[in-house]
Amino acid sequence: MNYLLENSVHYNEESRALENDNTEIILPVSAARLLSLLLQKNNEQLSRNEILEKVWEQYGLVASNHNLNRLKRYLNKGSGYTVILS
Repeated sequence: MNYLLENSVHYNEESRALENDNTEIILPVSAARLLSLLLQKNNEQLSRNEILEKVWEQYGLVASNHNLNRLKRYLNKGSGYTVILS
């Protein structure tokens, strides 16, 4: 699925590509899972535990708040808009 974010950032879920003007970045798998989850659950409240489960644990990976915070910073820097997690 393709998304248009803030009328300027294109996200291709299948290729994990974020495009903004002349810049394209390919998201790491976990970052793409996080962004896809946030987009699919748009305007819904997600708990940290639910995010950790769906992005890491469900794939047999170790989930931690550190990993989640790291991906949040990565998405904020790469996408040009702010991901808010509390």
